[in-house]
Amino acid sequence: MTIHRRFRLGLFETVLFGGEGRPPELYYLNPLQFFHAAQLNENEDDNTILGLDFTLLPGQGFSSYGQVIVDDVQIDDKSPGDREPAEFGFLFGVCKAGRVKSAVPDITLEYVRLTNRTYHQRDPRNRYLYRNHLIGHPLGPDADSLSLAVRFGRMSRFLPRPSSRIGVRAKAPSIGRGMNRGYFRPVSSTSRFRPE
Repeated sequence: MTIHRRFRLGLFETVLFGGEGRPPELYYLNPLQFFHAAQLNENEDDNTILGLDFTLLPGQGFSSYGQVIVDDVQIDDKSPGDREPAEFGFLFGVCKAGRVKSAVPDITLEYVRLTNRTYHQRDPRNRYLYRNHLIGHPLGPDADSLSLAVRFGRMSRFLPRPSSRIGVRAKAPSIGRGMNRGYFRPVSSTSRFRPE
């Protein structure tokens, strides 16, 4: 939704569910309810993610953008399972647009952080994987990355097409084992979590 001509905000929610013999769930088709509330009402253990994204256009060729997702946050502290770590991710970036047919490049600086179990769930069929390929951010869970991209537009007649771009991208990623860690479970009522 456009809050101002220079500021856009988006809210979203996703759900992954399935299982052998489980038909499509009609309650997920209701656009006036939250998926997470519906799965709690139906006593299901589906995988829901709530998110927010934004774009800010302050002018002079600058833009900033971002996204925050919340996969799971524990509110209660009634059982050992309520002590699992929060699962979330965020992405923030700033961009300065270059000039067409000049030596002034587009410059983008972006930071991504995903906690160690984002996209994960106890039931393997409800994980954000398709044929063992991640559906979410390409870095996957348990990762962070700072990247700087410098891209030049068409500066001369030697580039093959007007839309051609030449660029350099530098990344400093830190990637953990993510989905390969297994589901975490408490080892006692006072301890932290460990992989199964």
